[in-house]
Amino acid sequence: MDDTPAPHPAVARLRAELAAALAAVTTIDRVSAANRHRVIADIRASLPDVVSRAARDVDARSVLVEIDRYAGIDIAQAALWDSIVADATAAATAVC
Repeated sequence: MDDTPAPHPAVARLRAELAAALAAVTTIDRVSAANRHRVIADIRASLPDVVSRAARDVDARSVLVEIDRYAGIDIAQAALWDSIVADATAAATAVC
């Protein structure tokens, strides 16, 4: 049995959103060109909102730790992912 406490619900949601965003970015080449911009725009609009809510509900430091787990992941679309992570970091630090 794992004695690790469950994360705060806001952190759990943030983890899920970060994982979903990463999955979308790593498979963006499979999305039709017409829809690619919509997928990226949705990530860029929704992820910072989830980040800032989590930073207010928990604290910015915990949120930044979660974001750092996803920073620097080596994927083919690294520039796009790094930009999304930078936007998430900015959203977390803006709450401070």
